[in-house]
Amino acid sequence: MQLLTVDIFDQEKLDTYLTDHTNLQEILEKFGEMVLEEEDNIKSIFERQNCSFQIDLTIMYSDEIKAINNQTRNVDAVTDVLSFPSFDFYSESANGPKQNDLDFSFNKYDYIDPNAIEHLVNLGDVIICPNKVAEQAEDLGHSFLREFCFLFMHSILHLCGYDHITEEDGQRMFAIQKRLIPRLEEILNSYR
Repeated sequence: MQLLTVDIFDQEKLDTYLTDHTNLQEILEKFGEMVLEEEDNIKSIFERQNCSFQIDLTIMYSDEIKAINNQTRNVDAVTDVLSFPSFDFYSESANGPKQNDLDFSFNKYDYIDPNAIEHLVNLGDVIICPNKVAEQAEDLGHSFLREFCFLFMHSILHLCGYDHITEEDGQRMFAIQKRLIPRLEEILNSYR
């Protein structure tokens, strides 16, 4: 059973930046599965409940993502990526800070099709802005595809409940990203 399916919407908006994006979905699914296999909640859920996951990825230009950023976060600025998780994998502890809820379970109506034999759960929606990806890739000296995949990884971690609002949370999230970057490079190199 495939762990992750990525549905890409408005992929033609990448044409300016990627001359060939025929393998993009495959790359994102392969890399996304690797990210999910690193995440304890998802690994535990997958093993216990035998379900796979879907992420809806929409490509939006600067003006579009700026409007959504303003509507959802009250931030009137263009951003590189927005993540909208379907589930809250964290719970409040007695001390107040959030911690992983490793006992998280899906019920029948969390599945995209509750009557299907293979259970598919939508982890959430991701929006990526190719204009910002290109700008950041140039600033960092990366390829567009590498930066795009990095932001996709970042968004998957958000869908799994990670954040970087506090320094402590940021350190935890960024440590995972740092650990995964060499594997991202390996996957991208295998498609060159």
